[in-house]
Amino acid sequence: MSQGTQLKIFLADGTASGIRHAEISNWTGQAIAIPRLQVKELDDWSETHQPGGLFSLW
Repeated sequence: MSQGTQLKIFLADGTASGIRHAEISNWTGQAIAIPRLQVKELDDWSETHQPGGLFSLW
């Protein structure tokens, strides 16, 4: 049987349709999903100025 993995999802504005930041335990990368209309807000996030990010726009 395989072991599980912990996934943490941060909802920046408290809704599932806004900016979502995900981290997987024991993984150094990060994932951010964001609506196209909110891309400018990523300038305020320190995480987006570091290598190792995976971004998804919709």
